[in-house]
Amino acid sequence: MELSGQAAVFSVMTATGFLLGILFDGYRVLRGTFRLKKWSTALADFLYWLVATAVVFGILLFTNGGELRLYVFIGLFTGAALYYRLASSFVIRLLLQGLRLTGAGLRYLKLLLFWLVVKPVAILFGALVFPFLFTGRRLAAAGRSAGRYCRSCRPWRLNKRPPEK
Repeated sequence: MELSGQAAVFSVMTATGFLLGILFDGYRVLRGTFRLKKWSTALADFLYWLVATAVVFGILLFTNGGELRLYVFIGLFTGAALYYRLASSFVIRLLLQGLRLTGAGLRYLKLLLFWLVVKPVAILFGALVFPFLFTGRRLAAAGRSAGRYCRSCRPWRLNKRPPEK
């Protein structure tokens, strides 16, 4: 491969290292936000490195046919180092702000859904069921008072013998 081709691959790998830094900071922010347990952190680490490897080798396959050279690794390291030195704190702040805005939007959407869907359905259900509940309560109260009256009229209880004549 010519020197110009190597320089192009080096610059693409530097950009890929920068991209991997952004992906890793996104993963760190999500991991800190959701406070993953030990086993889920290990699984998420594995998934990050699986995605990172697929991204690197996909880009490497596209740019130079998948040839691994020392300048490829130097380019990846240079891109990641540049990212962490120049842009990491800004991207982390941006990601945290995006998560806050997303959370606020989801809370608003939940509240909107409650007031536009759940509350009207509950009111409609209550309006449809209220006559039956009202009638049922009145009938139950009448039944209780009638039962008290009938029990006091009986000379015997169910668990005792009837009086002999």
